[in-house]
Amino acid sequence: MLTRMRDLKVSSKLFAGFGVVCVLLVTLIVLGSTRLAAAQANLDDLYSSSMASVSAVDDVKVNFLQMWSVPALMDTGSS
Repeated sequence: MLTRMRDLKVSSKLFAGFGVVCVLLVTLIVLGSTRLAAAQANLDDLYSSSMASVSAVDDVKVNFLQMWSVPALMDTGSS
């Protein structure tokens, strides 16, 4: 194998090396794109499932504050 590499011209060796780098670059782009798509899907899932519970907690907070503010106003007005 090494003797065949020694027999090649410098231009052929450079072309082969550049080809290997290009193949690695394309592999990295494909892998990065698929991982990014998976991360986006996970983020969408997290947003859709977690935001519903955050909204429910906010509704509970608003209801709790309304529950305690109405009697306070009634007590203040009757004194």
